[in-house]
Amino acid sequence: MADSHRTKDVEGKFDLVVLHTLISHVVDPSAVLKEAARLTSPDGRIVVFDGDYASITFGAGDPEVNDLALEGLLKTVVAHPRVMRQFPQLLVKSGLQIVDFLPELLAEVGRAEFFKSMLDSYAGPMVAAGHLDEGIAQQWLSTHNGASEAGAFFGSCNFMTYILSKA
Repeated sequence: MADSHRTKDVEGKFDLVVLHTLISHVVDPSAVLKEAARLTSPDGRIVVFDGDYASITFGAGDPEVNDLALEGLLKTVVAHPRVMRQFPQLLVKSGLQIVDFLPELLAEVGRAEFFKSMLDSYAGPMVAAGHLDEGIAQQWLSTHNGASEAGAFFGSCNFMTYILSKA
């Protein structure tokens, strides 16, 4: 009971609500946007930053192995890999409107830094979840880590920032 009372106290109180790499990972993005709108003041802003994870691509090795690994990655860690490209449609019934939009491309060529941590962090969970065969996971890791060490890595992903206000 105390928790519901506390949340009512903050309704419409925040000038800025930030949803950083959240929308693509939750089961119901609309519910998250509705809650963000509830917490935001009438003149406030909501900033949504997330990846269009369906755009992830890697350049080294066998394209079929990359496709299998990326499919396993998306099944393991992303609920909605295309939500950022579908975001304007998602807003139609939300009571929110786009104030600004900032697209970004994260790309690494030569040596991997961001993507190396992704490769190293998610290969095990993809196998454990049953979304990728262990042999394929090891081949994928070895290929891309080797490409990075040789200065021949390529990886990219689109990211979007939407700045929203109440309609």
